[in-house]
Amino acid sequence: MKPCEKLKNKPGLTVSMIQNKKIVLGIGMIAVFLFAVFSISSYYKEKNSLTCPVFGWSVSIFDLIPVLVSLGVVVGAATYYTMSFKVEAKEKSLKKNIDIIFKFLAREERKVVEKLLENKGRMLQSDITRLEGMNKLRSHRTIKKLAEKGIVEVEGYGKTNNVRLVKEIKEGLM
Repeated sequence: MKPCEKLKNKPGLTVSMIQNKKIVLGIGMIAVFLFAVFSISSYYKEKNSLTCPVFGWSVSIFDLIPVLVSLGVVVGAATYYTMSFKVEAKEKSLKKNIDIIFKFLAREERKVVEKLLENKGRMLQSDITRLEGMNKLRSHRTIKKLAEKGIVEVEGYGKTNNVRLVKEIKEGLM
């Protein structure tokens, strides 16, 4: 059972509360790391060594660099681990929404959107006309329907049109 699932089974905790706690935990880990680095640097003397005020140990600053780098990597990995659940959940939700959007599109509309995705979200209408099963009238009507649904934007470009995915949809699909 994942740690996230253990928390979900507790009464009174919502998913957003769990995610907020993870964000606070990640920020706390970064703050503790920065506090440790600045505390150590405050003990740094001009002689390139640190002296522990309690035990009187003396450590060369050059010996301490690998320890601080390792500690930084561990803190970064722990922060990434705690934050990755939120990103992963958002990606799954986005893919699910995209699948739902595609179910509501007609076959020609799906074909045009898929071709736009292959071409970085931008194509000339004349190129869309050359797709298999399309002609000038069918491509015009399909693009008009997609524009009415708010999926594409159409701009005049000489004797043809420049068709591009709307910014929000392009970011979500690409």
